[in-house]
Amino acid sequence: ENKEIIESGTASPEGDSSSWEKAKEYFRIAEFIDGQVKGHLGRGHINVGQYAIALYRNFQKSPILKLLHPHLKGVTAINSFGKDIIFGAKGVLSLTPLTDISLITAIKDDLGSCDWAKWSPRESVSDQHSYAKIQNLYWKILEEYIDEFFSTYLDKIKLDWKEVYFFSRDLVDHSVPLLLPTLAEGEEWYSRNEIPKASGSQKAVSEITDVLVDPPDEHIENLKQVCAYAIYHATIWHDWRNDYQNDYGGEVDYARLSIEYTVKEASFQLFIVNILNSIKHGYILKNEEKDIPVSFISKLKARDYDFSQLGYDLKDLRSQINI
Repeated sequence: ENKEIIESGTASPEGDSSSWEKAKEYFRIAEFIDGQVKGHLGRGHINVGQYAIALYRNFQKSPILKLLHPHLKGVTAINSFGKDIIFGAKGVLSLTPLTDISLITAIKDDLGSCDWAKWSPRESVSDQHSYAKIQNLYWKILEEYIDEFFSTYLDKIKLDWKEVYFFSRDLVDHSVPLLLPTLAEGEEWYSRNEIPKASGSQKAVSEITDVLVDPPDEHIENLKQVCAYAIYHATIWHDWRNDYQNDYGGEVDYARLSIEYTVKEASFQLFIVNILNSIKHGYILKNEEKDIPVSFISKLKARDYDFSQLGYDLKDLRSQINI
């Protein structure tokens, strides 16, 4: 029965109820794997990691270091620490049907569609689409915060623009090849906000600037967008996918990393999921390490009611990828 559902790809609620329930289970498994491999590890950990590496390689004097450091400081350390737990023959992703090569290919291909240029959270499809509404509210606050930061430090940012130039070159040179997502004929994206635009480059990450000094206004706006993109993905993007994975992977009969599983494999999945949810350090409002500007915290607190009305508790918003 399981093989027939997989091979035929057909099941409906009007048909056999057991086949329909099994088909839904398979969908949840596929979605759980896809969400963790691409959304969590790819667009969260690895995507943000490339911005962190370029940041610490190139910024010493620029205020941009002060802006991004509180949010990017943990990602390379946790990526290095967790690689053997996640990848490899004994990693949790070995439980999936993906081989080591196909796993890397999947992440690489998805990163090929990750670009900061003209990016913004997707639009909501209905009044019940709370995810999109929460993301766009946060994005708007983040843009306001970054605009004010640049107004305060613009002269110094321009003075040290050489660091931005080499930051940009580092990002472009080390990014994966551009891979624009496609749709079947006749289909359209309901929102193109998170879909990269063709830039004429063969690399996924767009260039921020091509000058060492005296940047034009357009390049300043590019840098603002990059900072918003990096902070967004290091905070609420990763936060959502890490902390809500227990809703799927916290019950193996609901969703898991393979169709068939042993008690040992199920225990390993539950152990990893609960570890990633149980570490409670690194939150924006708590500001445990006292390096997040009060202005950012204040802007978020001022919209606390709006977030709560959408079902989101700002106290749960992580400041960085440290898990």
